[in-house]
Amino acid sequence: MKKSLRWIPILLLVVSSCQNKHTASNLSGSKVTKISDSLNLSFLIHEWNSSITTIMVGDGFSPLLASRTYAYPNIAAFEVLEIGKKKSSSNETHFNALEALPQPDSSKTYCYELAAVQAFATVSKKLVYREQGCDELLIKHLSFFKDSLHIDEEVAKNSIEYGIAVGSGILKWAKEDNYAQTKAKPKYLFSTAPGKWAPTPSEFRSALEPFWGTLRTFSGINPLENSVPFEIPFSEKKGSKFYHLVDNVYQKSKTIIDEEKSIALYWDDNPDQMTFKGHIPTTRRRISPTAHWIGITGESCKEAKLKLDETVCCYMLASISIADALICCWHQKYETNLIRPVTYITKNIDQDWMPFIVTPPFPEHTSGHASVSFSCATVLTSIFGENHHFTDKSLVEYGLNERSFNSFYEAAEQAAISRFYAGIHYTTGLEGGKQQGKKTGTFVVNSFK
Repeated sequence: MKKSLRWIPILLLVVSSCQNKHTASNLSGSKVTKISDSLNLSFLIHEWNSSITTIMVGDGFSPLLASRTYAYPNIAAFEVLEIGKKKSSSNETHFNALEALPQPDSSKTYCYELAAVQAFATVSKKLVYREQGCDELLIKHLSFFKDSLHIDEEVAKNSIEYGIAVGSGILKWAKEDNYAQTKAKPKYLFSTAPGKWAPTPSEFRSALEPFWGTLRTFSGINPLENSVPFEIPFSEKKGSKFYHLVDNVYQKSKTIIDEEKSIALYWDDNPDQMTFKGHIPTTRRRISPTAHWIGITGESCKEAKLKLDETVCCYMLASISIADALICCWHQKYETNLIRPVTYITKNIDQDWMPFIVTPPFPEHTSGHASVSFSCATVLTSIFGENHHFTDKSLVEYGLNERSFNSFYEAAEQAAISRFYAGIHYTTGLEGGKQQGKKTGTFVVNSFK
């Protein structure tokens, strides 16, 4: 019942707005079917991002793979709408190494909102494992444009073809980002040298995406120029600076209070956690930190009642800031290759110790949570303001209560410190991730001023 009721206000607006459609021309000379400004079509892009979130949760996408899967479709939709408004041309792209995209035919009429939906669908279908979810949503949205908005058949055909053309151009660009090449590399062999990362309990998984830091960034930021070296010499000597750094994690585990545990669980965001009932393994699926911040982005756009083009822009900026933050972070992680707290503590302090949260399978420095959170928080702050109060509802469907924050940076700070409470990061990893993330977010903001 709730799903059907949700469409009532939209359809009521459609009835009044369809009478107001007219054809205009943009700066390229192509004709544009204008939809009444009284109709906010932002629900379209919200549903697409929500849909691919659901698909990725079901398939246990890592935060890295999720970041790539959000970024390319949102860029495709953004580029279509920008070309439609002619605020930029395909020769004036802000994106790293993106070549000229197809231009509209000046002799044809387009509905660029429909073309943007088609472009998003074209790209997302190729990046998720289960295409059926994308097919079903596309059918629903095409029906909305044709049956409810009464878009002319010829205009719909032109728009769909143009969306496919732009989407195909984005996919061609995606193929050149070095992702496929990382899959052809030999298996990563961890080092046995003192102070270096090794697989961690309880799952002892292989290193996750050790070559992700070699991917092409979306904004053009250079991971080498966004590095935060780890400068404390490794030592197993009690009283050394490194021992003290690790002991801080151990001592916090002994004094952690319920609210800190709650924060650690709230920002856990482990998309593929293995649990055991006796000897029987089961997998728990939840959103990744990438999806968590995309959810925060979506809720903020809804609360602000942003229109479609504004919402697409927000999703695009958020997704590329997250994706680039992770590329920079992963470059740093495997360059530093730092031992995790659980490995050091069980060898040198307490052989029976375990962190509050399962340690993820990759090196410690820097924190991916901190990097992602501060990068996206920087972008969202540039859009919504320094003291933007918001309520995060992203985890309600996974059994956790919503949380309210007075700013995006407040949420980012909590996300970062949660990894210290959880026992899986040193404070240096958090500070380094925050620094990397803020620099990435600032670079993205400056690139799209």
